[in-house]
Order: sequence, then structure tokens, then C-alpha cells
Amino acid sequence: MWPKIDLSWLRSEVGESSLHFLQYSFFPHVIKRTPKLDEISFRLAPSIVCRSECEVLALSAPRFAVRALLPNGSFVNLRRTLTSAKWANGWEQHESLHLNYELDHSRAITESPSQILVASSERSIADGLIVPTHECWQKYSLVTTDLFAAYGESYPSDSRLAGVPFVQSIPLAGGQELLSCDSLDRRIGINLDIAHFRMANISVQQVERFPELLSRIKHSHISGHHRSAHFGDISLMALNDPSDFVPWLQLLDSIRKSQKDFSGVVSLELEAVKSKDDVESAIGELLDLLRGTY
Repeated sequence: MWPKIDLSWLRSEVGESSLHFLQYSFFPHVIKRTPKLDEISFRLAPSIVCRSECEVLALSAPRFAVRALLPNGSFVNLRRTLTSAKWANGWEQHESLHLNYELDHSRAITESPSQILVASSERSIADGLIVPTHECWQKYSLVTTDLFAAYGESYPSDSRLAGVPFVQSIPLAGGQELLSCDSLDRRIGINLDIAHFRMANISVQQVERFPELLSRIKHSHISGHHRSAHFGDISLMALNDPSDFVPWLQLLDSIRKSQKDFSGVVSLELEAVKSKDDVESAIGELLDLLRGTY
């Protein structure tokens, strides 16, 4: 059960201008009237878009978006832009940490997180699923999908709803509705999460046998794990040996050399880490693996 969100807290997270846009510009197109904000149900909810943006901007929070659930079954995940900006201010003091690791910054973003967030302050919707109105069905040919369960929403079995996936990206990319299978297909990339691939009993050799899969790998995660469970806040070597990771890192290195749109990054996943020392230790372990000196 998710707690109800207070409107004053909501304004402090997403901003008054974002709520004004939703209430008077976006919602009327979706439900054909202008609702009062207290008619809309808001709760915290996961958003792969918001979480991915936090990772790209090197922000550890906020980890959840604000989800607005509309009377017709549609919902949108809202960026908590004001909170993100607060975390970005902390990120921009990273030089004070004095972490002198030999990392390749050639692929780093050229603008600071706060600059990107300021430029994106009016793009309040991250993603969602929109149930088309009758007028939309008459005017357009739409491709819909039943992704409500995947988003963690439940509806009575006798009233299955289908909607149009919607993504509005910040200037790291370009936002657009995904209205066709072709347009969606061109934008699907795969995050090779080494721990989850291993837990699913997928081997490096299996991945190498599928060129279509290899061509879609755009990013990677690494974390300490057990073959039957995932612990995102333990060091890489707590339960693992170098041999659990090295073949995957070699595969990613070959992808990096052959695919220009691969991020070139292995993100170290540390959830609920307890101290800066633990972070530095984990980064050191990963660097040793990358250098082949572990």
C-alpha cells in the first residue's frame, strides 16, 4: 500500500509550473475535462526513465517518480525535478572527494546536471501509459499494449485496458510518443546486468551466439551477487571470484570497440551502501578487474 501524497509536498517535488501544465494542458486532452488536483490520485512509483536519468546524471536520488493516476485508467510518471536539482548541487561538489582513479571521461556529459535540469524544468512527464480517447481512435491508427501489470498497476480482469506507451525525455535524447512497433523497435537497447544474466543462467557464450542481442547492448551493470539472489549493497568480491566477472568484462570491451553507440560504461551497483569507504573499496575492486590485476 502506497501512502497518499500531500499536495504541498507534491509542489515541493515537481514544481508549481509542472502541476499547472498537467492540470490545464495535459489532463484535459486525456480525460476531456480539467480536473481539480485533489481528484487525481498521486503516489510514489518506479520509473525506468527517471531512474535511468539519475544514473546518467550521476545522481543517487530520487529513486522513485510521482505517479499520477487518472480516472480513465491512464497514468503518467512525473519527474521530481526540484529534488533532483538539490541532489545535483551536491554532485557538482564531487571534486572535493579527491577520487583520483584512472577513469576515461571522454564519454562524459558536457553539461552539468543542474544545467540539464534547468533546461528540462518544463518537461515534467517522464513516461506513462495513455488510454486513447474515442476521438483519438477516430483520428489516428494507434498501437496499444497492456503494460499496466508491468508498471505495477492492477485492474479488474473483466475490464482489461490497453494504452499507448509515452516517453518524454530530457535533452539527453529526444522525447516522442512511441506510436508504432517500428519506432519502438529502433529505440530498444539492452542493459547487460552481469549479476542478473548470471542468475538467469545465461552465459557469455550464449550471448555471443546472437548478433541481434549483441547489437542492442548499450550499457552494463555490475554488482556482487549470489547465483540465486541479488544483493546490491555488497562488494564485488564478497561472494564472487574474478572468474565470475572477467569473461563478461571482456565481452563488453569487445562491444565497446565495435559499437559506437555503446555507452562504454560499467555502472557499479551499490544500493544502500553504508559509507564512502565502502564505495571507494568497491571502485578499487572494479578497477582491478578491468586492469586484470585482481
